[in-house]
Amino acid sequence: MSAAPAPNDSGPAPPPAFGDEPPTYREQRDDPEEVVLPTAYTLHGRFVYADPNSTSPVYELSRVIHTQGPATTNIEFHRLDYRVRTATDGTPNVSHRGKHIYNLGRVTPIFEISAEYSLECLSRKGLGDVTLKKRSFPYSGYRAAKRLSDRELESGKKLPKNDHHFTVREGEHGFEWSDAGGRVVATQDGPSLGGDESQHKLVVSVPLSRRTMDGLVALWCLWLWHLHATGAPRQKKGWKHFKMIMERPSGGTSMKILK
Repeated sequence: MSAAPAPNDSGPAPPPAFGDEPPTYREQRDDPEEVVLPTAYTLHGRFVYADPNSTSPVYELSRVIHTQGPATTNIEFHRLDYRVRTATDGTPNVSHRGKHIYNLGRVTPIFEISAEYSLECLSRKGLGDVTLKKRSFPYSGYRAAKRLSDRELESGKKLPKNDHHFTVREGEHGFEWSDAGGRVVATQDGPSLGGDESQHKLVVSVPLSRRTMDGLVALWCLWLWHLHATGAPRQKKGWKHFKMIMERPSGGTSMKILK
């Protein structure tokens, strides 16, 4: 059951257009199997842009993620579909409409400390309901897997080990998103949230279907919400750093590094 619509935050406005050239529009078809080419997505405030078009957002959130406190339990995720119609004088008239395809949810179950982050799918052409689950030892990171219904949970149903859409874990240059086959499909800036918490980037490196791309971008926004609420991982320290600490002379501030 969908949560009540949340009022829009008075967050940052979309970034200004760069350059004098008008954006190129392509009328979008609502085909879930349409192939979307690799691209870089930038989240700025409530809007997600597909590079290099910084004038027209392709997705919109109902709230600015990094300004939310623990009371927020729902953020709407819309895809913005553009339509081009030709006026009587021959000039193109571009319009858009938002399609509400997911709800990003954050719920803390009774008697538990950690919150659960999940997607509620509102379109038959989406990935379905998805939840972020921490991977069991010895694996690191999180899995984005199908969310079982209450009826399925009561019946004792469990998901197969490899039945998931994506895994996200910290890589050498930030967080990496991999598909169920282990192929890295996207990377995001990291490992920290960075200085400007209102802007983040996801670089998708392979072609994906419209259904999968929408789900990936929505999950990326959900993951950013998780990072904001729980605190981004600290920069990893190498063995050289620990040797410096161990060799620090007592009563002084200088350090000796073992070679």
